[in-house]
Amino acid sequence: RGGRRGGAGGHGGGGMGTALTEAEKNVLKRTSVINGHLFLPWVDSDLEERFKYPKPFVDPDGLLALSPKQQARFAAWKRPSEFMTAPKMIQIVSAYSITQELVSDCSFVSSLIIAAAYERRHHKRLITSIIYPQNARGEPVYNPSGKYMIKLHYNGIPRKVIVDDLLPVDRRNRLFCSFSNSANELWVSIIEKAYMKLHGGYDFPGSNSGIDLFCLTGWLPEPMKTDGEDFNAQRTWERVLNANKFGDVLITIATGEMSEADEERWGLVQTHAYAVLDAREVNQDGRVERMVLVKNPWAHKRWKGKYGAHDTTNWTPRMKAALNYDQDKARMVDNGIFWIDYTSMLQFFKGIYLNWNPELFKYQRKLHATWPARAPGPVNDSMTVAYNPQYALTVDVPTAARGGRKAADAIVWLVLTRHSVRKEVEDGVRDREGRLVSGAADPMHDYLALHVYSGDRGGYRVFYPQDPFYRGVYSSNPHSLFNFNVPPGRHTYTIVVSQWERSRDVDYTLDVYSAAPATLGPVKSKARHEVAIKGAWTAENAGGSGRHPGFFNNPQFRVRTTADGRFSMRVEVAEEKQFVNVRMYDSGGKRVSGFEGELLSSGNYRPQLGLAVKESLPAGEYTILVSTFEPGKLGKFTLIVGSSAAKPILARIGAEGEGMIKRALPGRWSAEAGTAAGCANHGNFTRNPKYRIVCERATDILVRLVVDRITPLPAINVALWLCPDGAVPARLPMGDAVVSTHGGVYMEKPSGVVTDMVSLPAGTYVLVPSTFDPTPGAYELVVYTSQPVVITPL
Repeated sequence: RGGRRGGAGGHGGGGMGTALTEAEKNVLKRTSVINGHLFLPWVDSDLEERFKYPKPFVDPDGLLALSPKQQARFAAWKRPSEFMTAPKMIQIVSAYSITQELVSDCSFVSSLIIAAAYERRHHKRLITSIIYPQNARGEPVYNPSGKYMIKLHYNGIPRKVIVDDLLPVDRRNRLFCSFSNSANELWVSIIEKAYMKLHGGYDFPGSNSGIDLFCLTGWLPEPMKTDGEDFNAQRTWERVLNANKFGDVLITIATGEMSEADEERWGLVQTHAYAVLDAREVNQDGRVERMVLVKNPWAHKRWKGKYGAHDTTNWTPRMKAALNYDQDKARMVDNGIFWIDYTSMLQFFKGIYLNWNPELFKYQRKLHATWPARAPGPVNDSMTVAYNPQYALTVDVPTAARGGRKAADAIVWLVLTRHSVRKEVEDGVRDREGRLVSGAADPMHDYLALHVYSGDRGGYRVFYPQDPFYRGVYSSNPHSLFNFNVPPGRHTYTIVVSQWERSRDVDYTLDVYSAAPATLGPVKSKARHEVAIKGAWTAENAGGSGRHPGFFNNPQFRVRTTADGRFSMRVEVAEEKQFVNVRMYDSGGKRVSGFEGELLSSGNYRPQLGLAVKESLPAGEYTILVSTFEPGKLGKFTLIVGSSAAKPILARIGAEGEGMIKRALPGRWSAEAGTAAGCANHGNFTRNPKYRIVCERATDILVRLVVDRITPLPAINVALWLCPDGAVPARLPMGDAVVSTHGGVYMEKPSGVVTDMVSLPAGTYVLVPSTFDPTPGAYELVVYTSQPVVITPL
């Protein structure tokens, strides 16, 4: 159902095209079964629902669950004709007639109140239009058959909610669901029942009015905390005042926690939602007083502070006249409606919920997707977002305005909706209305956020999460929002969906609302040409980081670029706890054994991904080394290199000494034996450990020297000399060596030092490992030869 998408006012269309993809259809199908019942998508062309029946309609989904408190008061399920004289769906739409009873849904009732107030004030069917059946004039009507259909927004789309008119009454034959105190009027109770069915029953755990209003109307929710660091009281007032004047916003507010004594003193209810019916500015004795008209959904208990009904100091004749306030009448009747000054409101109300009319945005884009728990990437994406769902948003803001005016910015809203198919609460501490209070959150919640990247990262896949244009706050609320201004011109952003501690599949909807033309599509890669190669860290080559002696044993690769251009390289692993790094050396594509010539590095070791980019790399051959943080960490990896200029050529470089005969020679420089002799500067060089190597045939040779846990790390060298007559020469000048590490220079390297590969004619040679200063300690020589040789310690 609902094979095509649309936007408010006939605008919109999908970010990936106007028709839903099969994947999107599967998302919507999967998340249409909510709390065990099927709620079909709402399709305007498919509203021929049957409403007339020979017998009263009974919802096949059964009766709604009641909370223990409700069950204690419950007497029976009854139809309106059993407790009303002449039931009507709507007599008059009024915010003043709505009353909350035993259902703990103050935020929902506040949402109904403000929606009704809007409809009455602006003469637009905002709330009554969602009720069916309707007459020829589009007005909801009472159905003697007892079947109703309500349009509610949930899990990314509008949905059909079918209910019967069986309502819960107490032993006095009175409704204990919410109701209208206008005699015989049903619309409040029927809408509430549909909402409660969608959310699993009358044992509703509570919500907030921003979420509830979005469900009822589709208006965009913007929550604010009045004690938040980024809350701007003046700017918020200006927005509220102007939007309220033009009918672009619905406003609800909520108190924070307070003691029973403060509740009684101030006439407020803690953690309770209220509807804002009006906002005004009044000139009071030369100063502007900012005033807010508020209704408690209980329809009683009101504000006792400044501008309360019994305040004789601040209610001047000018104020009463400006606000059309009858203080004498207000003292006599407590209907839960009161005026409060904005300063006091900010002091006692900790939440402000603004819901904005989506018709303000001409251009709307929508997509539905799923993020599988088994998808690549870490459970916690604080180190890398490379595997997160990402989208490119392009906004084209006109650069010239009509009439010679300066071009204006365009506002853009992003709304991420997390799909939910079950109640997301557990038994815990609840307030007096039965609502779950802070600290008793459902551990099965999914915490989502939106991050947005701009500038040179806009439109391209983001790998590391640092320096976003906007970093969202992780929330278990169904909706994550961000709005921002886009300056004139074409601007592209990358939108990253993020999840804190990913543990299960998450279905979601991403909506874009824009005042300027906008497109939503897949992100691109900056590398036009990419090549990948698979490899593995094994027991032989998992050498760890550069702090460990086996670092240069790690897998190495030769990459050849045939044209200058932007170059990128990254190593990816599936194991989340595998911290990795990738480096590149200017070594002509040969295997490297030292840090000299390092051109590029991914920096700190990160889980699952190491990425490095060079904006301009000359054509040539280079060596890439991939490593894990700890040695001995085995596992598979993928190395991916990319270039903006031409397709790179990538190949594996053989391991050190691969295909050669290997001999490991542990040894020790000893102070007692006099073999810790140091370099030639100390006059005893030939007393260092020596090894005779006899080659019966010509051979290639490669030698590595590594020290074993000597602190501080000494500078070391290993060199090889020819023994012309088979005997070790009395003097061994470094300049006469056949080969030595680093041309005879002593180096401090945790990974050790290694000679170049050289070819030796048949003969006898002497190999000498040494430290620069006489330093006792253990070492290991590793000798690789292409032919068998005889090695004898001297």
